[in-house]
Amino acid sequence: MAGSEKIGKIATFYSFKGGGGRSMALANVAWALASNGWNVLAIDWDLEAPGLHRYFHPFLADPEQVRSRGLVDRLWQYARAIGSSGEAPEETIDRLSDCSDIVQHLALPHAARGKLGFIGSGRQDEEYTQKVGAFEWGAFYKRFAGGQYFDAFGRWARKSFDIVLIDSRTGVSDSAGVCTVQLPDLLVLTFVYNRQSIDGTAAVARSIHRQRTQLRRPIRFFPTPTRVEDKSEAAHARRHAVHRMRKLFNRSVEDLDRELRLNEIRHYPWCAFEEKLAVFEEDPAERGSLLQEMHGLASRLVDGDIGPVRVDGEEMARLWRRAAFTDPRLADLLIVRDQSLSEAAPVLTTWLEEALINDDDRTDWRSALAAACVEISQLHAGGAFGVEVEALSKGGVDLARRLAQKVGDPDADLTAELGRLLLVRANFLQAQARSDEALDALAEATTYFRKGDHANGLQLARALEWQAGVLQRTRAYETAISVWTDAGKTYDRLSESEPRRFEDVARTFIGLAASYSEIGAPSRAVEACRRAVEALDRAAAEGVAVVPSTWAAALVAYGRCLLEAGHLKDAEIAVARAAQHFEDKLESSQLRASMAEVFALQGEILKTQGYCEEALQVVERAIALLSSASSEAQRHGSLTAVPMGGTASRLRILRAELLLARGDHAGAAEVSGFALHHSGIADVGRFRLRLSEVSLLASMALEDARAVDEAAGQMYYEITRGSDDEIPERSRQALQAYVTWSLDRGRQPFPTLKPVVANRFIDSLPSREV
Repeated sequence: MAGSEKIGKIATFYSFKGGGGRSMALANVAWALASNGWNVLAIDWDLEAPGLHRYFHPFLADPEQVRSRGLVDRLWQYARAIGSSGEAPEETIDRLSDCSDIVQHLALPHAARGKLGFIGSGRQDEEYTQKVGAFEWGAFYKRFAGGQYFDAFGRWARKSFDIVLIDSRTGVSDSAGVCTVQLPDLLVLTFVYNRQSIDGTAAVARSIHRQRTQLRRPIRFFPTPTRVEDKSEAAHARRHAVHRMRKLFNRSVEDLDRELRLNEIRHYPWCAFEEKLAVFEEDPAERGSLLQEMHGLASRLVDGDIGPVRVDGEEMARLWRRAAFTDPRLADLLIVRDQSLSEAAPVLTTWLEEALINDDDRTDWRSALAAACVEISQLHAGGAFGVEVEALSKGGVDLARRLAQKVGDPDADLTAELGRLLLVRANFLQAQARSDEALDALAEATTYFRKGDHANGLQLARALEWQAGVLQRTRAYETAISVWTDAGKTYDRLSESEPRRFEDVARTFIGLAASYSEIGAPSRAVEACRRAVEALDRAAAEGVAVVPSTWAAALVAYGRCLLEAGHLKDAEIAVARAAQHFEDKLESSQLRASMAEVFALQGEILKTQGYCEEALQVVERAIALLSSASSEAQRHGSLTAVPMGGTASRLRILRAELLLARGDHAGAAEVSGFALHHSGIADVGRFRLRLSEVSLLASMALEDARAVDEAAGQMYYEITRGSDDEIPERSRQALQAYVTWSLDRGRQPFPTLKPVVANRFIDSLPSREV
């Protein structure tokens, strides 16, 4: 520490009105002290109009503060931790008053002998205004022990830094009161030489003095006139300031007049153009400069000798160029994004190679480049430039990983961005049918989202849900169950403050039920679906407008699981409730597709009850609805918004089975054969096995040997590629009938398989006598 104090000081810079150069003065004093070896923390407490970061942007990794958490984020985090009870456990206060994790460490030039940390007002995203506007300072003190929290914050700050400089909000407010009454040891009162500013500042100073006297905590004032145009013409205004402040500061007229003259900061026209530290504009040896005035104010604040430090001009110029808010490369990147891949790939590859070896380049540029490489490669995942897009996708993620995992300096926001790009990478890999690598990318993404704060909870839940879906499609059902459960718990935690997340909870339970159904656990599948419906009931109770298609998905899944578990009556109740949500409102393709799901389940129930003709009529109606939904979606270019894959597959299976049950073997063979060879069939779970089974039985009835062998081979493939050795009983019986049918006609079963393989599989089936 440059001074003799063992415990640091807190100095607040305050102005009664804005536009007087308060932030400019604080930023330059911070530079003066840090360059002279002091460990300084600067805090932007002007939550309504933050701007202190603009003076420090040449040294910040996040110049626009779009990724960095700040003061308001920490206050909300503390309030959430305390909860509605109003109790303030000491460990919570101690843990969250330590703000080391949100301090941004400025990369100062080599000549600076000290350190400069910065806590911004908060992450400058679309939610910032809402976070500030919704924060109630009175409630924070009354319900959340705000006084104790800020006392602890002050202790942490004084212990951690030589001096803390707070940029306070203007005027009279609760947040300004924290900065001017509770926290500071020193108060720099900046004002301009006009009557309103002088009188307002004097009134606020008297109020602060009175409150601090009552608290028996003296405070030292530094009245600092700013934007002084001409010192010789300021005499009249200075006399008025002395008159209003002399008694308050307990100074003689001569002493206060001398102090004001000493503290006066002249108006420098170049300061009005942009937020720029004086060290970037002026020579340290220049007399009468702003840089010299700021070092003088810094010296008086700390009762020490703080002089301008000579810095390398070339280094400062390079820092300023890098920190320009309009980096020309960012503009170039936007142009490249609009180019064809053949034009963009060579440019992006060159930039990427440079960025991967140049750790000193701007973080915002490297982060934007990483995102562009990954996102552009995703757009061309199935194109002809396989090697190029793979290099861009992988290299972009590698660059993002390097930014997020800086040794000793992890960045939570860059970590979240890495997680997002891993999701894009997973999409890219899925498009290339590289499911195992996609799962690896998704798993890595979830590890980064788990490291984030509440803002990353939704991204974590989405990534887990996606991961579970991929696991389910690759038939890794046991692992999928674990991940579905994790996703549901994550959504459930979010629903405590966001009731609309109950719909997400419901969706994960539906996925969980599907996995349980696939492993033959019908009772667990039923319970998962029951909880899905319960989540939607909770959403509706909280005022969330749950759309009919969402209700249909949950209730149809519930009904189907009940049917598989043998609870026929309960399944009928579920499907009837699902139908009620539509009330004949089928104006959109989405609603018609959802109603088709309801009809599909009704058909399955009727088939189970033995009403095959009625079931077939319902299935034909569902197919017509689905066809209408598909045609409309194609006309409007929104096919991806209509969930028809699984429903279409179920309807084809059901129709084929009903035709077979009716004795229409030719119709059943035609429908099942078409579905098996149709590219749109949902290749999940038991869909294809059931279709192959129908095709086999219908073809045997038609004595179509070629179709019989093809269907039997398809059943073998579906059974042996599954993760479960258990063969469904109905499939066993169909294959047993096929073996008998073949041998009775003097034919070898499974002629496309090697005899040893075929015989081993036949031995696993029931014997002909069974």
